[in-house]
Amino acid sequence: MFNHEFVVTLESRLVQLRDQTKRSLSYRHLNQPID
Repeated sequence: MFNHEFVVTLESRLVQLRDQTKRSLSYRHLNQPID
């Protein structure tokens, strides 16, 4: 049985990571010269 707080923390971390990844990906995309 999972600890509820642990699951919530894990989910928030995942969301944070996903947002960071999205941000860095879009940032990289913006800084790429268009071929």
